[in-house]
Amino acid sequence: MSLFEGRGLVCVRGERVVFDGVDFALGDGDALLLVGPNGSGKSTLLRLMAGLLRPVAGAVLWDGDAILEDRRSHGGRRHRGREPRRREGGAARRRDAAAMAASPASSRVMGKIPV
Repeated sequence: MSLFEGRGLVCVRGERVVFDGVDFALGDGDALLLVGPNGSGKSTLLRLMAGLLRPVAGAVLWDGDAILEDRRSHGGRRHRGREPRRREGGAARRRDAAAMAASPASSRVMGKIPV
């Protein structure tokens, strides 16, 4: 089972501390729900998780390896085993979204991090 986790993440934008000490751990099929008001760091945390930003402190890990050590491998892990995205009309995308929402894996929220 793969483990995707963040440990002690700290993010500063400009001179503002956006969040400090954020931890999460997700296994295969798990989901993470980010909640908070505008400007609380939800999108910034997603950027850290994708390896697009570096945290001031802490680390984002995949199976214990820091994702920023090898960005190419991290990109491959994010897309492993997935079909290429289809370029169909809106109705097909809505069907896919409805099917995903109905699947058992998508209904399991493993962590809720207020940021």
